[in-house]
Amino acid sequence: MSEEEVFYHSRAKVPAEQTSLDTQVGGDHYKSMAIQPIEFIQKNQLPYCEAAVIKYVCRHRRKNGRQDVEKAIHFLEMLLEMEYGYHETNDFDVYQALAEETAIYPTLGHTIVYPALGLNGEAGEVAEKVKKLCRDSDWLTSPVPHLSAQFKESLKKELGDVLWYVSEVARQAGLTLSEVANTNIEKLSKRKQNGTIGGSGDDR
Repeated sequence: MSEEEVFYHSRAKVPAEQTSLDTQVGGDHYKSMAIQPIEFIQKNQLPYCEAAVIKYVCRHRRKNGRQDVEKAIHFLEMLLEMEYGYHETNDFDVYQALAEETAIYPTLGHTIVYPALGLNGEAGEVAEKVKKLCRDSDWLTSPVPHLSAQFKESLKKELGDVLWYVSEVARQAGLTLSEVANTNIEKLSKRKQNGTIGGSGDDR
């Protein structure tokens, strides 16, 4: 054997020096990974939010399941808000797609007419609920007005109907529900910044 071969074989028999990455306090959900999150995070010098997302996404199957995924999503939402302002969500669009599956109604000249009329009717139902609450109880004169669980449940259903019709009016106009929601928030945020929350006029 040459000197180089002897040196190589002698080195191969010596176990590699253990590092802090070879140990873990509480489980092995990081240690068992081919590349640990901390290695990737340090190499790429990721800030805290991005680092937290990597950590939770990598470990969810080995540790806390759904909760870790929800934590990762929460950090992504915070990142969107901090880096890019108010974040757009697709949750409304998921609802809109599901609502469309039950959208069976007649066409009255234009497909937008029926849901627009329905929206007006359902908004009236919400007002009717509150009117009856005022009529049939001492709610308005109570020092601490209380909404019963029964009332809340009933109101929730009526508001759901309002939301369904809002979704359909938007869809028939070629708008996504998230567009409507985000435009509304942007408009109100601008008004608040300009001190024009009160007053009248769409473009104030």
